[in-house]
Order: sequence, then structure tokens, then C-alpha cells
Amino acid sequence: PPLARALHATVQIDEEITPEHYKAVAEVIGYVMRLKAKITGGGGRR
Repeated sequence: PPLARALHATVQIDEEITPEHYKAVAEVIGYVMRLKAKITGGGGRR
């Protein structure tokens, strides 16, 4: 997991991620939200 390693090496807990990681982190968050919606039966945004 290159993203996890990069974040672990460059970001401390409660710090903001660096702009170079924004897109990758956003993709992970989007994936998790879609997966959660699929599992819970939710289909829309709040």
C-alpha cells in the first residue's frame, strides 16, 4: 500500500495531509462511502 506508507512517513496524527496526497485520499474516502452505501442499502448523498 504505497499511499499508506507515504502518509505514515509524512503525516502525524491530527495533522493535515499534504496537497500531493489529496486526490488519492479523496479516492479512498469515495470508495469507502460507496461501499458503506452498498452495504447499508443507502443510495443517495446526505
